Amino acid sequence: MNWRTVWVIVRKDIRDAIVSWRIVAMLIMPLSMTGLYSFLFRDTAATLRIVVHDPGGALMTQVLGSISSVEIIPAPDAARVESLVDERAAQLGLILPPGFDAALKADQNPPLTMIINRAQVGSDGVAQIVLTAIQLQTQRSIGVDLTRRAINDAPQDAGLATGALGFEGAFSIMSIVLLLATLGVFMVPVSIIEEKERRTLDAMLVAPVSYADLIVAKAVAGMLFALLMDAIVLAVNRPLVEANIWALIIVVGLGSLASVMLGLFMGSLFNSTQSLNVWSTFVMIPYLGPIVVSFLPNAALQNILPAVPTYHLLQGLRLAMEPDTDLNRLAGHLTVLAVTALLLTLGVVVLLRRREF
Repeated sequence: MNWRTVWVIVRKDIRDAIVSWRIVAMLIMPLSMTGLYSFLFRDTAATLRIVVHDPGGALMTQVLGSISSVEIIPAPDAARVESLVDERAAQLGLILPPGFDAALKADQNPPLTMIINRAQVGSDGVAQIVLTAIQLQTQRSIGVDLTRRAINDAPQDAGLATGALGFEGAFSIMSIVLLLATLGVFMVPVSIIEEKERRTLDAMLVAPVSYADLIVAKAVAGMLFALLMDAIVLAVNRPLVEANIWALIIVVGLGSLASVMLGLFMGSLFNSTQSLNVWSTFVMIPYLGPIVVSFLPNAALQNILPAVPTYHLLQGLRLAMEPDTDLNRLAGHLTVLAVTALLLTLGVVVLLRRREF
């Protein structure tokens, strides 16, 4: 592979993309939507619900109730806590005995029953906040006789607009997928199809430019645009403080690579922008389909969504942006994105070789 040749093609593609009003318009549209979503949902915060039976009025309950994003739901008796947690879709239920604070001060271990609603994303994090609040009142490790039980099943793939991400995080993910769709379905294919229409692609292949040089150069140029746009979206929409940065980088990188290779595949498959415009709609529908289903869950569609690579990009971004990412669950999504990029690369090689005959 001739890296000097690769760099020449990369610079040419970047220059062509900048001076092409069509490509600039393709990039401005989703970026403008990103800024709009960031403005509309900048103050949206998820409400954490905690059902509490606290006949003694413990300090911990008062402190939690003073937090604007926490809603304390009082339970009339201990027997009603679990049912209220389920009915009100609360993350947590607490049963405290009378004299809870006095027992903590006396270095006793007052009983504390904690009911965790696994159906609500972030319930374990809320439970940890409560235990931390108790820890601040005692010098010992925990200071309570803890009884912990869970209800309901944890959602395997939560909807985008629920849980720890909220609307701001959901729309940042949606914006990334929309940008990559625009890049992969329109911008990258145009860079190859215009080469065909101007007869420069055949000239490059006749010249001392290998298939590897051409594919790598086109992929590098596309990746530079993809990563730049992704960085802008993340900087505008979602603070990265709680995200797993390395997991996010890997997901964004593989997702961008798969989208760029999709664009190269489509550009190698079609010979005119007219053909691309006709067929791009059929590609865009499954590409963006998982976004629609994530906001409007449909049980029937949930079973077939894993067959769409974009679904794994969507879920990979969600897991990477949530606190305390489960890397075991992330591995499957990354594998699908990597295999998709590899298969599309092989398809590009096959299509370009066919031009020799």
